[in-house]
Amino acid sequence: MKVYFGSDSLDRRYDNAVVALGNFDGVHIGHQRLIFKMRELAEKKNAASVVYTFDPHPVQVLAPDAAPLLIQTLEQKLRSIEDLGVDVCVVEKFTKEFAKHTARSFVENVLLQKIGAGGVVVGYDFTFAFQRSGCVEDLQRIGAESGIDVFVMEPQFLGDMLLSSTEIRNFIQEGRVDQANTMLGRLFCMQGIVVKGKGRGGSLGAHTANVQPDNSIIPGGGVYLTLTGVDHEEDVKSITSIGFNPTFHQKEMSIETHLIEFTGDLLGKRISVKFIEKIRDQIAFPSPQALIVQIKEDIKGAKELHEKRSDKKC
Repeated sequence: MKVYFGSDSLDRRYDNAVVALGNFDGVHIGHQRLIFKMRELAEKKNAASVVYTFDPHPVQVLAPDAAPLLIQTLEQKLRSIEDLGVDVCVVEKFTKEFAKHTARSFVENVLLQKIGAGGVVVGYDFTFAFQRSGCVEDLQRIGAESGIDVFVMEPQFLGDMLLSSTEIRNFIQEGRVDQANTMLGRLFCMQGIVVKGKGRGGSLGAHTANVQPDNSIIPGGGVYLTLTGVDHEEDVKSITSIGFNPTFHQKEMSIETHLIEFTGDLLGKRISVKFIEKIRDQIAFPSPQALIVQIKEDIKGAKELHEKRSDKKC
């Protein structure tokens, strides 16, 4: 997949390209269906399939206090889009100046002149242009005048659940990562660097990697069954604790991952933690000794859960 950072950086027009427009945070199953539809239409036209998205998220620029915590980093989003077999991705830098585009100038100057769009695919609730004044009907009208076919995806459901980035964020923050995973179509993944922690892990019977996350959204406090990859190597079975270590009255939140049956120094390494399900809430124990007993039980239980799902695709 060829990636352009900004429509001004395009080195060619992709004549008659079919373009999927959206923020695509999480690239969840609903987004995947939209992108597959875009690819299908592009193949019928024998044209390039293009995803057009923004960074940062427009709300982060226009109303930062209301900005959502994003499910993926830009790196993760681009990898997910590439995995869907897309030819080209344009990542537009969203600025207050760019936000001044009218609906017509966006369609004519960006989609038509710069990209060369012959078709566009959007979700039913898509808005664009100055102060979000452009809606799907405007896109269809201007598209018809400009020779651009517009396909609008209806709301997408999984069973009776509306597929939504907002709902996925809620699930993650509530610790219901298994439900978030169902909507994502894969395990929620948090990336970060291993930094020096409090150093308690060894004395408690489980050395842990203290993660400084790149992702803005973090699962709610608790102990999770996870898989951890180190420097893009194969995932290792792990268990991850998120919270304030109430037994020690810690004021700062920590993310600590214990890699089961793994030895090695992880300090400074980049790791990815994939969340499978929540095992239990974080609770305060009456003593460090009681916590040690629980940690042993947690690791034992995590090993059993990993074994039960060892034949499942991660």
